[in-house]
Amino acid sequence: MRWTTLILGFAAASTGWSQIDQVAADFGLLGMSVTTFCGDSVQQGVHVGIRNVSEGWPVDAETKYRMASVSKGVVALACARLVDDGVLAYDEAVDMYLGWELVHPSAPELPVTVSDLLSHRSGLRDGSGYSGFLADTYAAGPNAPHIQELVNAEGDYFTGDMWGSGPPGTYFQYANVNYGVLATAMEAATDMRFDELMDSLVLQPLGISGSFNVGMLPDLGQIATLYRNLGGWTPQADNFTDTPPVAWDWSPYVPGTNGLAFAPQGGLRASTEELARIASVWHDGTHNGTTLLSPTGVNALHEAAWTFDGSNGNNYYGLFNSWSQGLHRANVTAGDNFFGDGALFIGHAGEAYGLISDVYVEPNTGWGFAFATNGAWDGYTFGTSSWYAVEEALHASLASDRAVCAAANSVGPIVVAPHQPLPNPLPAGAHLAPEWHGSRWFGLDGKEAVAGNRAPAIPGHYVAVALDGQLLRVILE
Repeated sequence: MRWTTLILGFAAASTGWSQIDQVAADFGLLGMSVTTFCGDSVQQGVHVGIRNVSEGWPVDAETKYRMASVSKGVVALACARLVDDGVLAYDEAVDMYLGWELVHPSAPELPVTVSDLLSHRSGLRDGSGYSGFLADTYAAGPNAPHIQELVNAEGDYFTGDMWGSGPPGTYFQYANVNYGVLATAMEAATDMRFDELMDSLVLQPLGISGSFNVGMLPDLGQIATLYRNLGGWTPQADNFTDTPPVAWDWSPYVPGTNGLAFAPQGGLRASTEELARIASVWHDGTHNGTTLLSPTGVNALHEAAWTFDGSNGNNYYGLFNSWSQGLHRANVTAGDNFFGDGALFIGHAGEAYGLISDVYVEPNTGWGFAFATNGAWDGYTFGTSSWYAVEEALHASLASDRAVCAAANSVGPIVVAPHQPLPNPLPAGAHLAPEWHGSRWFGLDGKEAVAGNRAPAIPGHYVAVALDGQLLRVILE
């Protein structure tokens, strides 16, 4: 079963659509959503398969996934807004906001900064104390233990492997607990509960109905259950038809206690179309006229805070080689390559409970994609890069969408009007005859609309390719 979404009167489905369907079939994906976008405009949305096996509910445009570590990229956007507003500072010691000392045992004289937490250089690790603390946090709701009990040496949950040996700011080690500390600091600095803070800073301004608090979601039936094949599709998370979430009363919770209660490291439930809106803000700070970030805030998400030099971090099987203030900088090395051209992409990947997710945008063009699947029958294997093979296949299927977006942004629009001659050479804003011989016309969704000595029959926006290969963005009236 399959639904497709067309926005802004785009002419037809992309050639990538059938390729995307093939990716789902080739890799045995239970359900999958893919949204591509160019600037603020959605190019295409493809939704295939099943979101809940026992109910037989299909994936559709409203399906929300527990997006795993993609959630960290949304937290990075919220932090950038707080920095813009002067509430946080990237280079400030996080102690200033927490109200208690966060001390690296091997370097107690050095502060752990907000930037260190965002870029995984704080020294914190998901040590052996982390999983038990997280389970107790989720079980206790508003009465969760204080996060100091996990990260400070005198804490009841503390274990020696919660910190690495390198001093703060020097070594990259991807982890989750640092985002729990960060969320706690954000609460303390604003006196707001983390989920409500994220609603205020990011989700509500962008019209996103997803949430970091699953108990606040308006329709649990929209949530994709996450599965692994354990002798058959076996639910791993968000199986709310059988086990609905606890409807906690959060009024007793004190902000600045334990931000992990709202899973900043991986608990956002959102659709791929909603994540596309967030990625468009990563690109230039705005979405459809709503400005969330200043140019300085945007630059903090684009520019490197850490780059792998061979010894200054664990680059996670070659995938994580550069990091900004909270976002993965990808397509810059062979390990994190999408398209082999070295053009920078920023975003985040996610993996948990059988889900794989990716959300990335290319700063140079504003083109990007959001992807999520709730399970693969045979699990996931690596491809030729450090991405999984299914991700590599998906990236290849989206190349035409990227090319059309690049063409649409590289030239000004040319209005096609009937019975006017074709100038040679073509000046900006020239009027072209619809009988422009030898041209090929593509909709902004990437599919060839017509070839030869005629223009498309349906008015709209197109990219035209001349005999000499020149690309022109054309409005057919």
